[in-house]
Amino acid sequence: RRRRIKKSGDSDDGRGEKKALLKE
Repeated sequence: RRRRIKKSGDSDDGRGEKKALLKE
């Protein structure tokens, strides 16, 4: 829901989880 998590790509939000999977 925040734009900061979009830049970091690592947040407890559903979108952050998707980016975290790509990082791994």
